[in-house]
Amino acid sequence: WNGTTYSTSGTYTATLTNAAGCDSTATLNLTINQPTSGSESVSACGSYTWNGTTYSTSGTYTATLTNAAGCDSIATLNLTIGQPTSGSESVSACGSYTWNGTTYSTSGTYTATLTNAAGCDSTATLNLTIGQPTSGSESVSACGSYTWNGTTYSTSGTYTATLTNAAGCDSTATLNLTISSIDNTVTQTNELLESNMIGANYQWLDCDNGFSPIAGETNQSFTATVNGNYAVIVELNGCTDTSDCHLVSTIGIDELNSSLIEFAPNPTSGKVVLHLDGKVDFIDIQIYDALGQIVSQYDQLKTGDQFQVDGESGYYLVKLFYEEKFIGTKRIVKQ
Repeated sequence: WNGTTYSTSGTYTATLTNAAGCDSTATLNLTINQPTSGSESVSACGSYTWNGTTYSTSGTYTATLTNAAGCDSIATLNLTIGQPTSGSESVSACGSYTWNGTTYSTSGTYTATLTNAAGCDSTATLNLTIGQPTSGSESVSACGSYTWNGTTYSTSGTYTATLTNAAGCDSTATLNLTISSIDNTVTQTNELLESNMIGANYQWLDCDNGFSPIAGETNQSFTATVNGNYAVIVELNGCTDTSDCHLVSTIGIDELNSSLIEFAPNPTSGKVVLHLDGKVDFIDIQIYDALGQIVSQYDQLKTGDQFQVDGESGYYLVKLFYEEKFIGTKRIVKQ
């Protein structure tokens, strides 16, 4: 003022010369206002609007305003812009799946809004496929053994296997298995043949006639009426097996008795002559003393053959055999 610069408020005077050449006292009532400045730091997600301007990138921004005193006000904004994020994942699970604390049991698309490292929203998407475990059972009857899933079983029972189904989940398979075993053995008593398999179906065969079935012979036992070789087909629960052939050679032998086989002389001094009735060509004999001890044995004796009764005087028992089958006994007295 009047060539002098003032920076503080106050009342200032100056003596000047007016137009008349006289003193002129001038007074200045001065108010000095100061410009202002300030700054702020802000974190925002995506964008931030400041003083009418929207910012989408981080940075330092300034604005010149007018303060209450009418002077410039310099404002500074230290701005950090964080970005929201998103992501997705695809998951296949069996039965159920737990994600962000929630358990899901059905397939679908699920979302969750979280907070990322920048403090902004993070939208997570789950593409979920739920597969279900499965189970199944089957009942099987087999002969002898059965192979299932690479394992061979030879006994009846219930077996399980855990496999993987088309959904990639467990598939529990159960096998109810019945194993049928055929006993193809036969018990023979002379011309009576009997299968040792109980409760089956039977068909007796004539081995000497091309294994042809014998009409009407479908019982567990079979009595041959003609000497020959015989077998049986045994069937049970769809399983079939055939026995070995068994020789029947005793037809008519049961008709032999003491009156048809003669020893002479009897009583004897030692030597005995054999006489057969013609039903058989030969016999084998075993001679036992009164103590039951065998004293001699003769094979393939025919009519007219002689044999010796060794030992002391007394009673001797003679056992008779035809083709190794016992057919009876006779008694000889040695004098």
